[in-house]
Amino acid sequence: IILKMELTGALRGSEEPFGVWSEMGINKGNPHFVTGPGGFLQSLLNGYGGLQLGESTLALRMTLPVGVPSLTLRKVHYRGRAFSAELKGEVVTVSPVGDAGGLFATGSDGVARALTGPVAFRSDEPIVLAVR
Repeated sequence: IILKMELTGALRGSEEPFGVWSEMGINKGNPHFVTGPGGFLQSLLNGYGGLQLGESTLALRMTLPVGVPSLTLRKVHYRGRAFSAELKGEVVTVSPVGDAGGLFATGSDGVARALTGPVAFRSDEPIVLAVR
């Protein structure tokens, strides 16, 4: 409920016809306040989504805000491949999008799994994605 209120409040400053955010509300301040939505997306992707870019890997450690039943990251592009990740309850499912050949996901057991279909992990374990 809190997240929904925050999202609603954040979108209140957007202006039609394109939903562009203004700096201080409608018709006030900078009319193209792109750093605001950029920071908002970054907090979702790197905060709740848990995306952490390493030198040769992408770590994923998703968390849910209180009262939110699931979180889905769709079509995350990484090194020429794409995947989606969904956290529902205590399970994170990582799925390839299109041809994700060479994309591997490793959980806390250290086993690298090729993303040829959906792969499930416990939500309390970090997931590391790499291209081979």
